[in-house]
Formats: sequence, C-alpha cells, structure tokens
Amino acid sequence: MIRWGDGLEPRDLIWVFPQKLGVCECPGGYGPDRREVRLREEIIWIRKNNFDAVIPLVSDPPTREAYANMRIPNHEIPLLELPSPVGLHEIYTEIARRLDGGQKLLMHRYHHDEIMVGFIASFLLWRGIVNTAMKAEQVVMMLFDLQLGMRGRQALVDMVAWCEAAGGEAAGGGAVGGSA
Repeated sequence: MIRWGDGLEPRDLIWVFPQKLGVCECPGGYGPDRREVRLREEIIWIRKNNFDAVIPLVSDPPTREAYANMRIPNHEIPLLELPSPVGLHEIYTEIARRLDGGQKLLMHRYHHDEIMVGFIASFLLWRGIVNTAMKAEQVVMMLFDLQLGMRGRQALVDMVAWCEAAGGEAAGGGAVGGSA
C-alpha cells in the first residue's frame, strides 16, 4: 500500500548496477505531462533511498529547482547527442570516481531513449564491464528492453576505436577490446 509522504519510485527505474547506479525517467514527468505532486513524491523516494546524487542528462529547470528546494545534490550533464569518446571519457571518469567512492547515483532523461541507452552501453564498454561493443549492445537491450539505434551503435563504434587508439585501456576501467 502506498502512503502519501513515503514517496513514489521514479517511473521506469532500471538498475544498471544494483543499488549503485539507477536510471529512470525524469521525476514528475515532463512537458504537459509534468505533475508537481508526483515530482515531489519521487524526490522524497530518492531521498529516502539514500542516493548520494542525481545526474540529470537533460537541462530541466523545474526539476533542478525542485532538487535544490528539497536539498538533493544534482550534477546536470545535458546531452542533446552523445559526445565524442573524449567528451564521454571526462563524464565517465567522474561517474566512475563517484561509484568507486561508494556513492549511490541516479541518472535520468525525459524517458529511456537512444541517447540514454547508448550512454550506458558506452559506459559499460569504457569501464571494462563488457569487452566488446556487441556485448554492450546486448546488455543494454536486455536492461532497457529497447533496440539500440544507429546513434547508439555509432557511439559504441567510436568508443571501441578510441579505446584501441588509447592502447586498449580506458582510464577509468579495465581493458577494452573487440569490435563493433
């Protein structure tokens, strides 16, 4: 039974790493479907579930303001497109630093789209959790129950090429090899 004030789990919450890195839809919804009560209840849930930080992958001033008002640390990284592997390397280094430091993180976009799925797939490859682009694609398709489109696949191809050019190792993780 849900009681008001206990919070509501954010929509489409998926754990990439159980109880360490979750991804979800934008709390409260977005655009004409945004609901302030749901936003507040989802932020209460985030706080009660001890997330150290929220990482919005979109620029959303109303959600950012709600986080500030409810004292939820957030570090916005608005992604309209997936950046080059060099840009992703900088972002992934910070995320890896936080995870390695024991932080519990929640990321969100408006919904699970190709940018989010490609971002997570490339992170898994960069981190050395999987060692080929094909395996990264399989893992995220299973996690999100979505097909990875051309932009997401291109991000993986670019990440493989960058990792190989960097000597086969991503600075934040283990060895990366294989091909797309």
